[in-house]
Amino acid sequence: MTEKKDKIKVTVDGIEHDATPGQMLIELTDQTGNYVPRFCYHEKLSIAANCRMCLVEVENSRNALPACATPVSDGMVVHTKSKSAKIAQESTMEFLLINHPLDCPICDQGGECELQDLAYTYGKNNSRFDIPKQTKKNDDLGVIVLELSESHVIGLRRVEQSESWVKGHFPGAPVMPGVLQVEFMAQAGGVLVLNTVPDPENYLTFFMKMDKCKFKDTVVPGDVLICKLELVSPIRRGIIHMHGQTFVGDKIKSEGEFMAKIIKKDTL
Repeated sequence: MTEKKDKIKVTVDGIEHDATPGQMLIELTDQTGNYVPRFCYHEKLSIAANCRMCLVEVENSRNALPACATPVSDGMVVHTKSKSAKIAQESTMEFLLINHPLDCPICDQGGECELQDLAYTYGKNNSRFDIPKQTKKNDDLGVIVLELSESHVIGLRRVEQSESWVKGHFPGAPVMPGVLQVEFMAQAGGVLVLNTVPDPENYLTFFMKMDKCKFKDTVVPGDVLICKLELVSPIRRGIIHMHGQTFVGDKIKSEGEFMAKIIKKDTL
């Protein structure tokens, strides 16, 4: 009967280490301080090996192997910084950046971006791909903020002919449902609520009540809908009261009153 080993020997970058049978190579390199770049790997998630950024050289293997999906074996010899590993990582990064926009200097995440850091450390200085980058139409994310202060917000929403409700409501004469107008005001209200705190990324907004909603005229595809929300009273115990109106031109289309609560994320 073969005795099962509690520990096996694996050599990483010239230094021999004890490893646990069945352990993934990237777990061992993290333990030993031999950092291997990665995007899709996380110790608490199932292994996907999609990004291929963690490719390393393993002796007696014809190709570079993903460290996140390669179990260690007794006597394995691994090189994380060899020429072969470096070429594999650079080539992977080159593919990942084929369609990535070159807007790091004006990107909001510039300087705090993991992709940017890894591209600088493990990527090439130039790309062999001399082709137009693929671009996609921006998704409709709802409200566009035109004006924002401590007491009010003004937002804009273009009502498009391509929206899903156009075919489903009032065929032949589409009219924007009132619930979508209320949702538009609530989106703008959420921006106003988060503007009342110095670190809005640490808070969430919950709407507790929507009252006295009135719909005074129809909104149809092609309209440019403007909404304005104002604080009715100062924030107290995290509760905010607002009054909102929507307009097309100078004509009021709908209005309502909203009550929202702002909650810190770490208290949930």
